[in-house]
Amino acid sequence: MPMLLSVKALLNEGGGGEEDYDYEFEVDTTILVFVTILLAITIVFEFFKEKLEEYASNNLRPILHSLWQELTILGFISFLTFFLAKSKQLQKLSEHIFENEEEITEILEKTHIFLFFAMLFFIGQVILLLLLAKRRKMMWKDWERQIIENKDLVIANYRAALRDISKRSFLVKIFL
Repeated sequence: MPMLLSVKALLNEGGGGEEDYDYEFEVDTTILVFVTILLAITIVFEFFKEKLEEYASNNLRPILHSLWQELTILGFISFLTFFLAKSKQLQKLSEHIFENEEEITEILEKTHIFLFFAMLFFIGQVILLLLLAKRRKMMWKDWERQIIENKDLVIANYRAALRDISKRSFLVKIFL
């Protein structure tokens, strides 16, 4: 509140004393700060979302699509949870079941926090899987390049390995 009062004092022509205290200005400033923070968080999220989509190859895009769908569903559940927590009917139900108006609201808030951490875990898991899949794909491309560059050596090693196996196992002779 001191920060908001100091902002008001700077902008208010009356000098900013207690007699000039403007509750509406404080509320408007608070809303402006919250909206600015939400916009900043949204911009950072969109930045990382675009970087993640650029990083993922076409084969991995369905994983990202599923991630965005999950986040949308969790956002909708969060939205419903918020309205349920503010519901007077929920408070009446809590009073009836627990003999305390706030008990179900507390349980709902804990559930909401759990869903948030589940979402963070899910995002981390998807990002880890994307990184591992990208690394594996690069490794396979490197192996393919090495095979193509050293085709004669690979074929010779393959034939030698087959001869070695065929000396040890009659099953290879049957199937080859």
